[in-house]
Amino acid sequence: AMNQTGGSDITKYTEEEIIAKKKTSAAFSEYSLLCNTEDVELLGIENKDGVDHYVIQYKLGETTTTAYYSKETGLKSYTNSLEVTEEGPQSITTIHSEYTDYKGYLFPKKTSQVVESMSMTSTLNAVEVNGKIDAKVFEIK
Repeated sequence: AMNQTGGSDITKYTEEEIIAKKKTSAAFSEYSLLCNTEDVELLGIENKDGVDHYVIQYKLGETTTTAYYSKETGLKSYTNSLEVTEEGPQSITTIHSEYTDYKGYLFPKKTSQVVESMSMTSTLNAVEVNGKIDAKVFEIK
């Protein structure tokens, strides 16, 4: 995993954590969730910021995630994750916006995360689908 200073950290996962991670390990986590529907519950329709959303919830390991998909577009607008950690519960809200078409695939150009009282926004400038990747990126040091 990448740390805040741009370096890399090595994280060892338990068997349970590995199983949970595999359930959402795909280019689009929603695809993996469709393959594990026993973990997903449709909670209903909720209006958020004047827009109706389908609301789904799933629990993987110690994290419960609630995702909001626009009823009109089908695109994910919000994600709320509640993770139980040794320090106590931690809430993370992610806002997905400004969806942009990159060669037929829609990606949120802007993603904002709010963790407790801190927030961070990232902007996607380019997407390369099936580009060449240097094998050195995957070397373990």
